[in-house]
Amino acid sequence: MSVLFGIIRSIGLIELFLLFLVGMNVITFLLYVMDKRRALKNKWRIRESILIFFTLAGGAFGALLAMRIVRHKTKKITFKIFVVLGLILFSIPVIHIVHSLTLDKMIHYVELDFYSENWPSELSGYRIAFMTDIHTTTDEDMAEIVGQLNKRDLDLLLLGGDFSMGNSHYRGTIREIAQVNARDGIFGVEGNHVVICGIEILM
Repeated sequence: MSVLFGIIRSIGLIELFLLFLVGMNVITFLLYVMDKRRALKNKWRIRESILIFFTLAGGAFGALLAMRIVRHKTKKITFKIFVVLGLILFSIPVIHIVHSLTLDKMIHYVELDFYSENWPSELSGYRIAFMTDIHTTTDEDMAEIVGQLNKRDLDLLLLGGDFSMGNSHYRGTIREIAQVNARDGIFGVEGNHVVICGIEILM
């Protein structure tokens, strides 16, 4: 397990997943082409369960491409179903990755006034900033965020986790966050991506 985390830390979670996806589709495409050629030559065939496994394990696009190019398994409805299922299964993480690289980079500032009868009067006017899910925000954008936060005369900064997607980027993010002027300090929790990237090494 430590070896796996080491690989993820050195390559990056998104990059590793994309490499896996490309590799699975190339392998699946080659398996379909190989099986088609063996079928034409009446040779030993690749088991259908193997083709289905690779189709569902990330190689659905490679399977679809092979079905279109070499016209293999096109008459079997079960393979068409498995290709569709495979495409659906792996479209979910792909959409998530695209979202994280596009919409997640949008920076939103929201200011709220909080009122409560249970809020101590000595904390009236206390200013708290909450920042979370920074992920792939660049150092330049982080510097801009820090500038915006420092204009708001903060008493406390809370961090909601997921500060980065890789060790080197994490160092820059933490370095920028440390420039925030909050009278009572900066406190935060780890997110799932931070744990994968190895926060314990960097703290």
